[in-house]
Amino acid sequence: MNQHTNQASCEAMNIETDMDLFLWACKGDHDAAHVLKILTDAADTWDNVEDQDVPATQVELSRTFTNLMVRLPANPFYQRHRSAIEAIIGIAHANWRAANKIERDYEHGITDKLHVAYIIRSSYFDLVTYCAHVIGGPDWAEEVALKARSMNQHETFPAFVNSLDAEIAARRAGKGE
Repeated sequence: MNQHTNQASCEAMNIETDMDLFLWACKGDHDAAHVLKILTDAADTWDNVEDQDVPATQVELSRTFTNLMVRLPANPFYQRHRSAIEAIIGIAHANWRAANKIERDYEHGITDKLHVAYIIRSSYFDLVTYCAHVIGGPDWAEEVALKARSMNQHETFPAFVNSLDAEIAARRAGKGE
């Protein structure tokens, strides 16, 4: 299980992996779940490259590009819902970039918006709610939004700040500051 899923919450629903979560949210629609897996893995890889906190290997980068350039465009769910998915990705990207800017400002002592970064940094997870809505309707999407976000965003704000402080310290140590 990786960082997307919270152990205690998932065990109650028998969800052990991201793919289990995505299949549950998508009511077993494998094409939709694969779209979510490809996009969330890509978001994680991109974030690791951007933050330089976890090294991205050549194998990981190659897999990410293959998934984005070959598998995603061929996916039937993606083909049917491409424009909506791309709109959500665009918004999530803007929010992620804004969160990164706020985090960089924090690195230089500007702390007044750090809570905003904490909230908007994982907007890409709205894709899970979108898929649930398309597949199961608004009531299902509401249930998924609550449970999936609870599993995905288990990090508290103080833990987020501590993690950010550790990333900053590691970057400074690597640069000899």
